Amino acid sequence: MPEKEDKASDAMAALDAINRALLRADAVCHLVMASFEADEGPFSEEIMISSVDSILGAVNQARIIANGLPRIAG
Repeated sequence: MPEKEDKASDAMAALDAINRALLRADAVCHLVMASFEADEGPFSEEIMISSVDSILGAVNQARIIANGLPRIAG
């Protein structure tokens, strides 16, 4: 049973990492959306490109982690 518990622990750590990556992506999305509602107008093109790159990085990180999750037999 210890092997099953280790896999469950690894899966929980991976799910936590996925959650944190998606929270970062969500935060960047909210920041970018708020810039369009601001009186000063949207961010510069450079900041927008960096923001999109950051979102893509977080999503790709979550995808890599999810693909490496140990499979737990029920």
